[in-house]
Amino acid sequence: MDQRPEWSTETERSATPPPRAAPIEGERPLPLHQGRRLASWGSRVVAYLIDALIGVLLNAPGGVLVGIGSVTHGAVRAWLLTIGSVLLAVGTIIQIWQTGWRQGARGQSWGKIPIGLRTVDADTLRPVGGPRGMLRWLVDLVLGVVIPRSVRVSEAPGYGQSVMTYDPGSRGALTYYEAAREMAERGARMAPAAPQESG
Repeated sequence: MDQRPEWSTETERSATPPPRAAPIEGERPLPLHQGRRLASWGSRVVAYLIDALIGVLLNAPGGVLVGIGSVTHGAVRAWLLTIGSVLLAVGTIIQIWQTGWRQGARGQSWGKIPIGLRTVDADTLRPVGGPRGMLRWLVDLVLGVVIPRSVRVSEAPGYGQSVMTYDPGSRGALTYYEAAREMAERGARMAPAAPQESG
C-alpha cells in the first residue's frame, strides 16, 4: 500500500488508533486507511515515472556502448560489447535493488522520495521489509497483481484449508482469485488454437 508519511511522535505514542474521517452525506468517502490519507494515483504515476527514468539513465551508458560495439570491428568491438554488457547488468541490478529491496526495507524507492510516498504494510503502517519488497516487485512484474499479507491467508493452513475455502470473501482470497484468473488468461493466450474440423 502506498501512503504519504504522516508520522508524528504524538501519533506513535498514542495507544488509540487515529480517528477515521467520516464523509458528509452524499460525499464519496475519503481515501483513508487507519485514519491516514492514501497517495493519489497521480503521485504514484509520477513516482513510477521517476523510477523508470532512473532505470533508463542507469542503463543508457551500457546500451550506447553495446550499440556502438555492434557496428564496429576488431578488438574495439569486443571491449565495447563487454564493457557495455557489464554496465547494462550493473544498471539492471541497481534498478531491481532500488525498486524491490530498498523500497521494501525503507518504504521508498528513489522515485518516491521526492514525491514523499512510502510503501507500507496495511496493518502496521511500517515498511514491508526487503525480502517481501522483492517478492512484491517480482509478483507485480510477472502477474501485475500484488498479493497482500492477510491474517486469513495465514490462518487457513492451520485449519487444513486454502484461503479460498476458509474465507472466500477476504482480501487475500480475492487477490489470489485475481492472480489465478490472470495466469489462466495468459495461458489461454499462449496456447495454440485447436485445429478446426471441416465437415
